[in-house]
Order: sequence, then C-alpha cells, then structure tokens
Amino acid sequence: FALQPPSGPAAGGSRVLVQGEGFVGGDNGTRLCKFGAWGIVVAHVINDTRAACLAPAATTEGGVAVEVSLNAQQYTSDRVNLTYYDQFTISDVRPLTTPLSGSTTVTLTGSGLHNFSTVGCKFGAKTV
Repeated sequence: FALQPPSGPAAGGSRVLVQGEGFVGGDNGTRLCKFGAWGIVVAHVINDTRAACLAPAATTEGGVAVEVSLNAQQYTSDRVNLTYYDQFTISDVRPLTTPLSGSTTVTLTGSGLHNFSTVGCKFGAKTV
C-alpha cells in the first residue's frame, strides 16, 4: 500500500490517506492504522482501495512504519513509512503589502522549513 502525504508534523493530526485494497468486505470489523509501536487509530474506510487515518503525535522527527489491520488483530507487514517532521514557524514575511494584481514574490523567513518537493502558500482562499 501507499500513504499520501508521505510525511506530517510531529504534533500529529494530519489526515493520512492509505491506498491499498480490500478495505471493504471481510468480517466488517474495525479497520485500524498503527503508527510505529505506539499509535493505533481507527481507519475511516472511503472505498475498497482507500482509507483515511489521523496521524497521532510523535515524540521525535523521523520515519515510522504504518501498518493496517482489517480485523483489529493482525496487521500488514509492508513497513510503509510516514516521516514525521518538527512543526515549522514563520517569523517574517516580506513584502508586507503587494498590489492586488498579484505576481509578487513573497519571502518567508523562519525555522523548521524543510526541503519538501511540494510546498504551497495560501493567500486568502487562493493556494499557490
């Protein structure tokens, strides 16, 4: 199976989409996601190939194996990792004002800004 997104903040609370197969059917028991050896949460089944779990908080940065149970007893052994990262903080935004027409480069300064392959900024209702 696969996880989307493959990473989340160590504070937890990220919605993690689990992509696999066989989530519907069987004994109709509780579906669970296990994060490492410490975090077990209910998996909310979307359809036969997708379920969603809220990642629990982690004590440190790094990867943890995520496994899925279809019966609340046995878990997969795929060892697909979710990478936890420390929450970032923004300490400065420049410029402070821009024209309504947009197309202005905005620079963010802060800590914990990781080198992610995809990063977005939200200005009002618009994400860029």
